[in-house]
Amino acid sequence: MLQEPFLVEGTVRENLLLPFEGEKGGQDRYHAMQESLNAVGLAGDFLSRSTRELSMGERQRVCIARILMTSPRIMLLDEPTSALDRENRHVLAQTIRRINRDRSMTFVVVTHSRSFAEELSGRIVQIREGEILGP
Repeated sequence: MLQEPFLVEGTVRENLLLPFEGEKGGQDRYHAMQESLNAVGLAGDFLSRSTRELSMGERQRVCIARILMTSPRIMLLDEPTSALDRENRHVLAQTIRRINRDRSMTFVVVTHSRSFAEELSGRIVQIREGEILGP
């Protein structure tokens, strides 16, 4: 996921279906959308919401839900907290931990926020000027 969450203008449903453009999915795809939204802590009624109405934290969680639609084993997040306030950083950390636990998914998170990295409670590797400094 990019530092600035990318959503196309339209509904959350349209954004979640972007990776499957042109494919038929029916009821299975609907259930996958519901599961993805639930995984990031958003209710199913978000499907009909316009992307223009979403806060930055909601936009980021919709982007994560869209990625989850493809059932990846690893997710790379680039500075996911750069535009979030303290409360939304905490919500994002909880979301990542929950998905990691429930789906056994690996997250690689690039961040300048040591406190956010520590809140994720995973392995932390510090890099400075191209040198790996370790935990």
